[in-house]
Amino acid sequence: MTTRDGNDALTREMASNDLNVVTISGRLTSEPYRKTTKTGAPCTTFEILSSQAYEGAEGIPKQRAAILSVVMFGRVAELAHSQLRLDSRVLLAGALNTYTQRSGGCSDLELRASSFLLLNPPREEDECSESLDDVEPFDENIPF
Repeated sequence: MTTRDGNDALTREMASNDLNVVTISGRLTSEPYRKTTKTGAPCTTFEILSSQAYEGAEGIPKQRAAILSVVMFGRVAELAHSQLRLDSRVLLAGALNTYTQRSGGCSDLELRASSFLLLNPPREEDECSESLDDVEPFDENIPF
């Protein structure tokens, strides 16, 4: 394969390597689980549910969903474990990875995420917010 600019080496390099880049959003279906690898590196795993709306037969709105296992390593795993919770909406970027289950020859697909963005950050309490116990009752005897 030859490019117009004559860069044959780059073209051969690109042709020999497939692109494995995934960006997906979804909601966590469980709390993130943190563990440590044999080498001592932090690892966080969880699953996300990603759904897509589409128009079915006769224009009827429908939705399809997929559950995907996610694994993170290193500093991003520590951050994910501290910031993500059940039902967190998250945008993930990484690469697809297959692995064989320890129990048999079955292969599973997972996302090895290298970064994430929390799409619904936790709300911080207002410094000026009061609990209902601290609010004085309404005085209905206001003259006007």
